[in-house]
Amino acid sequence: MRSFGILLLILGLGTFVLRAFDYEFRILSWADDYQPWFSVGLAALGLILVVVSMMRGRGDESTA
Repeated sequence: MRSFGILLLILGLGTFVLRAFDYEFRILSWADDYQPWFSVGLAALGLILVVVSMMRGRGDESTA
């Protein structure tokens, strides 16, 4: 879950930054009409997944 969250975070932030230079990821070219909110939402979802994954991992270590 953490690696998928990191991927979403990179894609979201990358799309947001690349739009400033008039570039885009090919895999997300279909979402051009929904920018910039799609990239912000994608990055936020990725960040949430990473944080939840880290919190779940921290809870497992304390019980061991």
